[in-house]
Amino acid sequence: MPEDGQELLEESRGLDEAKDSFQLLKRLPLRMFCETQYGKKEGYQDIINQFESVRQRDYERLLLGACEGKEEETWELACFLAACADTLEVTSMEIYEHYRYLADLMKTTVRQLSSRGFFKDKAPGLSPRSASLLGQAILKGGKLGALSQEKYESAGRALSDSVRHHKEEERL
Repeated sequence: MPEDGQELLEESRGLDEAKDSFQLLKRLPLRMFCETQYGKKEGYQDIINQFESVRQRDYERLLLGACEGKEEETWELACFLAACADTLEVTSMEIYEHYRYLADLMKTTVRQLSSRGFFKDKAPGLSPRSASLLGQAILKGGKLGALSQEKYESAGRALSDSVRHHKEEERL
């Protein structure tokens, strides 16, 4: 293993535990990448435990807040979903239960948002940063096979397009 890979692995393992959705997004995709490439997947369980801890503590509050149109909770939920997508992207399918956990978490989250009317009722009023991150996460989830592209690609594109339309309106 190249020395820089070992150093990166050790550095990623030395990061504090993620305490919220934003920290999940900032820390765990890199950590999963390092574990997959350099760490023989030894740290996978710790990564999943961090997702589970944030899910148990914050998930219902974020989902409810997003469906009520609260911007802060919507941003946090977008970070959570993006963390799932970005981490899943670098997770080895060889450790199937961990791969499946992240894929199922994405699927459950998007399904819950959809069943609560989020994409019809709340999505049009999202801030550009929340809409963009949420749209990108949904589109990535579809490309990774975690989400049904047939069901959710239009929602992901609509969120991403709303940002582009917002920027065009600002220029006019």
